[in-house]
Amino acid sequence: MSTQLSFAEQTARAPSSTSLATTIAERSEPFRDCDVTSELAALARAWLERLTPEQSSDFLLSVRQQTRDRGMTTAQVRAVLEVIRRGLRQSRDASGRHVPDGTFTVVFEGGSRRTIRVRTQNPQARFAPGRTCVAYLRGPQNTSDFQGFGFLDDGKLQLWAKYRDSEGADLLIEAVRVLVADPAAAAKAYGLESGRCGICGRELTVPESIEAGIGPVCAQKAGW
Repeated sequence: MSTQLSFAEQTARAPSSTSLATTIAERSEPFRDCDVTSELAALARAWLERLTPEQSSDFLLSVRQQTRDRGMTTAQVRAVLEVIRRGLRQSRDASGRHVPDGTFTVVFEGGSRRTIRVRTQNPQARFAPGRTCVAYLRGPQNTSDFQGFGFLDDGKLQLWAKYRDSEGADLLIEAVRVLVADPAAAAKAYGLESGRCGICGRELTVPESIEAGIGPVCAQKAGW
């Protein structure tokens, strides 16, 4: 099973399907017929075709054999997507390193704070297509005053060259370390300070959401 999960991550994270992988991993419920799009069907087909016997199960090998000539039914696409979804979520939960796209406030010991934005680039973007970029808030406008400083890959920060020897590099590294260790706490801190959900950016109006610092739908999608 571990080999299957690793393959699911590797395939779903290909540049052409990074956003789809995020969509799959963040689903808290199995796919329904109405959820299956042509893009998801193509991803399921590509994932299935690349499996080796060692990486697969009898069920998946049977589906691949049955569908090579006549294509996949919606039910078969759903079944494959569910394998990928469970694999991605189990791998994410096991590592404890999944940080969804959003805005977070890291609170250091002593009370100082640093607001960090995490954003996955569009697969067709000119800069770093499909990569997850991190930026810090450097001004008063918490929607526009962000400065990018690195990539986030599987919970590991890759600082951009111009920041590696900068005066504030250590603080940025520590901020990301704290964020990755507990993204839910950082999302809540941002929500409590800004009055907005750190994941979707919408204003929090329901008392329970205001107290939690995050909306219930976003919390469920993030698995918190």
